[in-house]
Amino acid sequence: MKIREGQSLGIMAVLLASLAVYGAALSNGPRVRSSDAVPWADQRPGTVAVQVSGDRGAEGIYFLPAGTPLGEALRLAGISGGLSQAGPDETLPEDGISLHVSPEGRVATGDLPAITRLALGLPIDVNQASAEELEMVPGIGEKLAARIVEARQEVKAFESLSELTNIPGIKEKKLEAIGPYLTVRPKRTGATPTRHPGGRPGTAPGNP
Repeated sequence: MKIREGQSLGIMAVLLASLAVYGAALSNGPRVRSSDAVPWADQRPGTVAVQVSGDRGAEGIYFLPAGTPLGEALRLAGISGGLSQAGPDETLPEDGISLHVSPEGRVATGDLPAITRLALGLPIDVNQASAEELEMVPGIGEKLAARIVEARQEVKAFESLSELTNIPGIKEKKLEAIGPYLTVRPKRTGATPTRHPGGRPGTAPGNP
């Protein structure tokens, strides 16, 4: 089977991301954190991937128990203060989360990058992924990725992965091959606010 250039680059990107995660584990693993810290390199069932960036003392990918409050997640990652004003229902989303700490100490929440999700064995949202990100999926080339994005624009959003079979080039067997790398995430009611680790409401970097 011939691998297209775009797909080959996507696979290489996923492999490099995997090596980056593994290398970070080797370099950051010996660092001693609080005694009750969760080993971030241990990906187990029932845990949620949390990627922390911007804080040089806590950067990395952690795997915390599902349902952990956002403030507790930051504390376990070694970020002092946490989200002290976070509501009781603000917990880690089951599909993972990205936490970025600005130089001023503000914490911005977001989605895990597609390349990180694929490197960790997590599916990417077919309704959110760009054509370039879809090309990272084994079995999806440049043309097929473009067709998926075009079809998504026509229907606004896919309600299930089975709708992909309406796209030329995707039959049942093809869907079985690419399905494990894709998902249709439920719509969220609202975005999690950005907060300052000390409890003061903040804004994402670059926003007023």
